[in-house]
Amino acid sequence: MLKIFEREVGRGLALAKRVVNMRSRYAAIPKTEANGIKIVDRDHEEDTLLRNDLETMTSVDATKFFVDYKRSRGNYFQDVDGNTILDLTSGGGSLTLGYNHPDLVKAINSSEYDDFVNQEVSLT
Repeated sequence: MLKIFEREVGRGLALAKRVVNMRSRYAAIPKTEANGIKIVDRDHEEDTLLRNDLETMTSVDATKFFVDYKRSRGNYFQDVDGNTILDLTSGGGSLTLGYNHPDLVKAINSSEYDDFVNQEVSLT
């Protein structure tokens, strides 16, 4: 009986050491990336409002969150509540330059782009 007790106490101590180790490792994770983007977690108030609104028209079971593409930068996107999320998929490979790359935003806001988009295309 004493051996079982010693074994269980040993397991409990080992588990406590792992928890302390994990907690210290979590505390060491930077809350700000090298490029200055702050990693935050906010309440999901805006997401809930959008989800309720969309649910009046269709099922929202497959919708995980709503993205605010205007505030997204580089390989980080923001949800509608302002939470910054690292996009590990790069938008499925379509965003190799990331969200709102400065050169692309500059090119799209140029008059050359407007001229290109507004030109008539002849299909004959």
